[in-house]
Amino acid sequence: DMAFLHGNDDAVVHSHEHEHHRDHEHEHEHEHHHDHDHEHEHEHHHDHDHEHEHSHVPHEHHHHHEHRGLQEVIAIIDATDMSAAAKELALKIFDIIADAEAKAHAVEKNAVHFHEVGAIDSIVDIVAIAVCADSLGVENVIVPELCEGRGTVRCQHGVLPVPVPATANIMQRFGFNVHLLPVQGEFVTPTGAAGAAALMTTDELPQSFKILGIGLGAGKRQYERPSILRALLIEDNAQKKTL
Repeated sequence: DMAFLHGNDDAVVHSHEHEHHRDHEHEHEHEHHHDHDHEHEHEHHHDHDHEHEHSHVPHEHHHHHEHRGLQEVIAIIDATDMSAAAKELALKIFDIIADAEAKAHAVEKNAVHFHEVGAIDSIVDIVAIAVCADSLGVENVIVPELCEGRGTVRCQHGVLPVPVPATANIMQRFGFNVHLLPVQGEFVTPTGAAGAAALMTTDELPQSFKILGIGLGAGKRQYERPSILRALLIEDNAQKKTL
């Protein structure tokens, strides 16, 4: 799966051959012990895996990828029960993504159609960022640098270089300090970059501070280096401000 994600089609062919061989052996060894219901569940699981592996192949339509325009996303967020400040932040994050995607595709912002980002789970992620940030009541958000990987990644539009165009556009627009890791993979997505851009007030840490809280979030992709985001809630010793 990871080889396919990085754009290695040869590895995908090898993987399919291996899976077919393994499934054949599995069926041969257990053919006398499978009842009808178990076989049905096994076939359904195989179909689901096959569909998932190809969910990012370009120029194909998949029913489980929901495509929404910016105005549709705005309507969903507007209908959500949360504070005005959280709602404003969530809309700001999506607006940043829309600008970056519009620049990448050379279209007007309202002509952008969100793919993965427009799906409900990503809307929930962005709303969660906004609600948590609002609830914490921080005065400043410091993003010293964004750590990104190298190589290529397969997405809705094909195999793209890392950082992908929308992420690179956000990095450029907001002047992020970018640190490239010696690891193949995508560590900063457009959604993540937009969240950081919407929240960031500075890239400079205070010289002296106290750590009040620690938050950790792990990505689901298995890279050579753990894909973990750490956020620290700190207090500037000089100004006594929560950051």
